[in-house]
Amino acid sequence: MLESSVRQPAATCDGAYLYGDVLAMAAALGHGLITSHPWVDGNQRTGGWRC
Repeated sequence: MLESSVRQPAATCDGAYLYGDVLAMAAALGHGLITSHPWVDGNQRTGGWRC
């Protein structure tokens, strides 16, 4: 789950990034870390800290 959250911002379709700019990529990373719950405890704190 952690790996998919980290790779989500770099996702592409036909060679173009799905997230248009760096801020959208950062938001996708934060969203993935917060919602996928890759850790046993501290998911929201870690996701908020990473953003």
